[in-house]
Amino acid sequence: WTFLTSTRDGVTWRPLTPILSPNHWGWSAFVLKDMWVLVSYDTGALEARNTITLWHGTPHTGFTHSGIIYDCGALEQEQGTYRYTASMPSEPVLYQPTAQTLACCLRTESTMKLGAYRRGKPWRWWETGAMLHPSAVIQTPHGWLMAARELVQKRPSKLTLDYKTMQDYVAHVTLWRLDGNRLERVCVLQKDAGDCGYSAICGAGTEGEYLVSYYASHEAPAGLSDVYVAKVKIAASVTPP
Repeated sequence: WTFLTSTRDGVTWRPLTPILSPNHWGWSAFVLKDMWVLVSYDTGALEARNTITLWHGTPHTGFTHSGIIYDCGALEQEQGTYRYTASMPSEPVLYQPTAQTLACCLRTESTMKLGAYRRGKPWRWWETGAMLHPSAVIQTPHGWLMAARELVQKRPSKLTLDYKTMQDYVAHVTLWRLDGNRLERVCVLQKDAGDCGYSAICGAGTEGEYLVSYYASHEAPAGLSDVYVAKVKIAASVTPP
């Protein structure tokens, strides 16, 4: 289950309340007027772990299934079995580029995909060619900024990933700018950071400056990680897309 709680003072929290349906892992959300828009990925049986689902509602009225926005199962099915090592979707990050558009950065176990939706039209998805695990997207005067873990291959091989070949990759913490279905790397915050990622990003209180937090294991004892905060300053001469 995905659960929800809330607090008014940061000390006392409401009891955990289950939302969505079983085996739907709610990952990102935002408030659109008086309604929440939320996106989840499947965590049930292996043959079901192929879809990304959109929901709408509120914690008070409940959440309604708004449809599957990405499904890789039909593409991967072969003789009644499923193979997901290269494309299983997870951890979708939802944002709203315009009043009429929803967009989503989607992690797969190959390349990150970018999706977009306009009212009355189906979702469209693009391959980025970058092995990114996105975790946060915010709107800024410099455009939409995305923080992500980037996997970089140490030796030439097919552009696929499974956990038996992780030694073929190094992981960087990176900041990107999104412009429609195009990506531009802004900077690398931490190179060869071991197990790392799940960044958050916010304004730093000064124009053009942003704070990015992330975890990384490159300096920690085996099995542990440290949490870092980086301050990024983007030059005023850099115009938004």
